[in-house]
Amino acid sequence: MSNQQFISQPDPDYYVVGGTLKASERCYIQRTADEELLESLKKGDYCYILTTRQMGKSSLVIRTAKKLKKFNICSAYIDLSAIGKDVSLESWYLGQIKRIVNQVCKGFKYIDWWKENASFSEVDRYVTFLSEILLQQISSPVVIFIDEIDYTLNLSYSDNFFAAIRSLYNQRANEPELNKLTFVLLGVASPSDLIKAVDRTPFNIGKRIELNDFTWEEALPLADALAPELEIARKMLEQILDWTGGHPYITQKACSVTAKWAQNNWNSSQSENIVDKIVHQTFFTEDGKNKDDNLHFVRNRFLRSSKSAELLNLYKLVQQKEEIFDDERSPIRTELKLIGVVKVDASRKLQVRNRIYEKIFNLSWIERIELNSRQEVEIVVGNAGNINIEDIFIQGNYNQGNYNVSIKDTQQNTIFSLDSEKYHKSRRIIIEKVRKFWIKGVLESSLHNLNLIELGLEERLDTVDAPFENSLRNPEQLRRTSASGTRAIDIWDNMGMGRTLLILGEPGSGKTTILIELCRNLILRAIEDINHPIPVIFNLSSWSHKKQTIATWIVKELKNHYNLLQSIGETWVKEEQLILLLDGLDEIRLEAQESCILALNKFIQQYPQTQIVVCSRMQEYLNLSYRLRFQTAISLQPLSSEQIYSYISGTGLKTAAVNSLLLENSALQELAKSPLILNLILFAYGDLSASDLPRIQSADESLQHLFDAYIHRMLPRRINNSKYSKSQTNRWLSWLAKIMLQESQTMFFIEHMQSTLLQNKNQRLMYSCGLGLTGGLVFGLMGGIVFGLISGLFLGLGGGLGFGIFLGTVGKTKIVPGERILLSQLSFIKNSSSSISLSLLSALLSFLVSTLNPLLLQFTISSTFYIITGILGIGIVSLLIGLQLNQSINKSKGYSIKETIIPNQGIRESLINVAILGLVFGLIIGLIGLFIGGLRGGLIGLIVGMLSGLLNNSGIACIQHFWLRMILWSGGYIPWNYARFLDYATKRVFLQRVGGGYIFIHRLLLEHFAMMGIKRQ
Repeated sequence: MSNQQFISQPDPDYYVVGGTLKASERCYIQRTADEELLESLKKGDYCYILTTRQMGKSSLVIRTAKKLKKFNICSAYIDLSAIGKDVSLESWYLGQIKRIVNQVCKGFKYIDWWKENASFSEVDRYVTFLSEILLQQISSPVVIFIDEIDYTLNLSYSDNFFAAIRSLYNQRANEPELNKLTFVLLGVASPSDLIKAVDRTPFNIGKRIELNDFTWEEALPLADALAPELEIARKMLEQILDWTGGHPYITQKACSVTAKWAQNNWNSSQSENIVDKIVHQTFFTEDGKNKDDNLHFVRNRFLRSSKSAELLNLYKLVQQKEEIFDDERSPIRTELKLIGVVKVDASRKLQVRNRIYEKIFNLSWIERIELNSRQEVEIVVGNAGNINIEDIFIQGNYNQGNYNVSIKDTQQNTIFSLDSEKYHKSRRIIIEKVRKFWIKGVLESSLHNLNLIELGLEERLDTVDAPFENSLRNPEQLRRTSASGTRAIDIWDNMGMGRTLLILGEPGSGKTTILIELCRNLILRAIEDINHPIPVIFNLSSWSHKKQTIATWIVKELKNHYNLLQSIGETWVKEEQLILLLDGLDEIRLEAQESCILALNKFIQQYPQTQIVVCSRMQEYLNLSYRLRFQTAISLQPLSSEQIYSYISGTGLKTAAVNSLLLENSALQELAKSPLILNLILFAYGDLSASDLPRIQSADESLQHLFDAYIHRMLPRRINNSKYSKSQTNRWLSWLAKIMLQESQTMFFIEHMQSTLLQNKNQRLMYSCGLGLTGGLVFGLMGGIVFGLISGLFLGLGGGLGFGIFLGTVGKTKIVPGERILLSQLSFIKNSSSSISLSLLSALLSFLVSTLNPLLLQFTISSTFYIITGILGIGIVSLLIGLQLNQSINKSKGYSIKETIIPNQGIRESLINVAILGLVFGLIIGLIGLFIGGLRGGLIGLIVGMLSGLLNNSGIACIQHFWLRMILWSGGYIPWNYARFLDYATKRVFLQRVGGGYIFIHRLLLEHFAMMGIKRQ
């Protein structure tokens, strides 16, 4: 019919929506799985078709069974859902035997036989019936289709059932007669679900039959009954498949509704847009979404799963087009596929199954599910009643204040405690930050895409100190080349508990990239399993104190780079909730590297279950006297000449000149064995002619020329295309690289800039004077407003001098931006006794200055006013001191974490703190002044209070930061808008942004820029 140009009319009844299609149904679509299953069963292979619902499993069975008859193969079909769950073990097995007898060996008195063998167990009688009675009753081969096997997954005896089927397969070697008996298992399950007991052999037999969505060629017969004009019908079918992705049930339904429209309202002029309207009406309206069985199934599988949180988190990544590869070992990825909302594409990545699912189960839907889960818990806390754990959709995503409520099942076992809410929230935010900072910000924007090059790995046990293993190995076993295709995650998985791995390689060999790729795999596991440790990446270059423990350093780094509160960091380290991925052992100050190794070895002894990876340049590590006590080490192998030229030819660029250059320049060819250098060569020289390429034989000169050429290439040729000139960019990046080397920094944060960056005594003097000037200005304004011009001058000069000296002293100390203040933190009564004592002392000094001032100047203004101003002074200074101490206390308390990090966030939040404190102080002191001194007193109090917002940790940090930036800018070391310039350098692929910080794309480039700065000086 599909070869005809016209048919009589569209036929909605041609399509079958839901249920099992009869063998004779016209709309049955033949797929690759049909032929594959038939051929496998003819050979006697055990098969399983485990996939989501409404994919046509049962219909496939009906047609396959009919075809098997032509080859003299009998078949029996068992629907386990028809037997039920709430039946006895005997009834369950007997129900299967009854169905087999009725279909292939009628007349056999199975009940009598069952009773005669009552001394044997139910599963033993079941196996005996299949292996002896059934095969005796019939001479031909038998295929038993067992459908809806997911109905067994919660039964206590399901492991025995599937183990029995496996035993029949294994006995084939000794009993050839069993080759006549074949099973096909069908259902919404995975092979690992069939036998779950860890002490039993898994269900590892049989051939998987993939039942995929319709392709265009397979679905073409569906156009026959879609519309009166076949060509238009095929175009409409193409539009339907664009929406459904070939999903069998949804496609049949969309075709049926479209054919009904064509039958009743055919208009060829409307055919171009009608499919979109029909799909919207059928699936996207509230009525459509509520009535569709398939959409109900997907929703219910999400919401009723015990792993709802992990499923939604992973599905959110797929919705966001993240690169998630399929992994049969991952239970969450497997379950997500069984829900049917995702499928595996040709590159083995997960993607949303079709556009209908993409729009219905979108990010907004996920957020609504999370919101519903929070509201559900609010109801539970409010009513303090019983709860079904299936009603809790998202574990840990609740907002219940300080309630300490546990959800218990019917056996009163604690399933989930609301007290862990903030832990789960902090966990999710940290995971998202690691993903955003390192996976998205660094790996996926990396200059060299190592996924295109398979890096060779060599196991180097000779580089780690593991005496309990290495002493038992032969020298040849200490260095072994890993099999082709081996990844770091494969080596990681082969290690036991408390995994420790050292990654070694030459500069530019891809160590950091391998580390981040490993992190990507571990992050997915942490998303899929809330009990999996959290992988976090740090750079060891910031470990500089020989007496600093690794545990203390980790807590500090979690605070600095991920804004995690100290209390959470300490808890996670103590409870070994982290996987530490530590880059740059060789970037620590040389005199501290061996101390760091000793500190790491001590940390491993103290926290033996904490998993650690460390990266280092090979030669720098081998030059050290001590070795890491790690389980194993791997060395990244240089690229072979074959890999180099294969990679170059695969780029699609005009690379004849580059190939020629590499052949002529042996030094450059040796350098190109590094993935980084190879990509730099292509970036810098890719579009040059042979005559323009350098003729240098020295390795050092070749490398320097290469970096210079790369910098020249990445900077815009015309100044008007850029906010910054080439000379400015080179100067500012050179200075940045130089100070990062000096300070042993790998990551640069604007808010972490310190006065140690000032280059000479004059700059340091200007810095101190600027701080003093600011202090005098603030006190002068406050004094002038409160005490009048003359008295204010006296107080302003005195106070400004004192505060200026204080700020000048502070100027020599570290700039510490304040954390964002919450209104709940503005409580000072709970401060320690030392805090109160210091507050009272400050208040007394303020009172004395305020009240003695008129006596010293012999003014006649009412002493009442000075008493009032003294009280106000007490309020200001006491409040400031109390708040400042309270802030320092609160920094180590609480259980929260900021969700976003932007450049210079610390100073931005300090400015917000200044505004908050100024407003609070202004209102409080203004109200006191208004009550005592009328409108003038209120105004004075408001202004003085607002100015006093500067006199705390946050205000002082802002003042320090301002003067530091001002002096560096005036000296030409940095631009005025530093964040904008660093973002510009990131776009030009000199830097990469990691959260609120910046790193050079590679250490080699940082060193090159630093050398440019030294030469310039």
